Amino acid sequence: MKIVSWNCNGSFRETIKSILDKDAKTYLDADIYVICECENPREPLPKYKEYKKIVEELVGDNYFWIGDYHYKGLGIFAKENIKLEKIEGLDERFKNFIPLRVNDSFNLLAVWAMAADKEKGLNPYVQMIHDYFDANEKLFDENLIICGDFNSNAVFNPKHKAKDKNGKAKNHTNLDIKLNNKGLFGRNINQNIIFLQSSIEDIF
Repeated sequence: MKIVSWNCNGSFRETIKSILDKDAKTYLDADIYVICECENPREPLPKYKEYKKIVEELVGDNYFWIGDYHYKGLGIFAKENIKLEKIEGLDERFKNFIPLRVNDSFNLLAVWAMAADKEKGLNPYVQMIHDYFDANEKLFDENLIICGDFNSNAVFNPKHKAKDKNGKAKNHTNLDIKLNNKGLFGRNINQNIIFLQSSIEDIF
């Protein structure tokens, strides 16, 4: 199974054409796409008409999208033969986190870390991921892949001094440690991150 993730900066309706062009260098044939800052395919604006059609041809209605604005949200798009189910029973305060069960085999958590949401009492960026982890720790005990835009890097550690329930700073380095302790290890490419558990390798 091939999973691809990136931040499209609000232009997925343009880049989606290039990733489907078999003659282009940018051609991708992924089973699942996790796209941060993408447009809502259900938006009825005329300029989204072609985008909606392409998404339907690519995945049908086999996708999840959330966002405050139709032009910038978080989406998970999967081929029609991939079974996606929303994982229920988790803390719903956190926006731009999508937890799904894939093919009854493993969990997929899409993340787009953002600025603080004072109305919901949510901390900014990597601190928000710490809070999500603490509120939904049971999710991290199962076969899990996390991917998306964390908007974080260890160089920003000094900016994140808030403490978690164990008295540790909610920074990038300590998030790595939390995830590593759950068997999740990953790579950071320009703040777009994928973590997966070693047991996931048996599924692919």
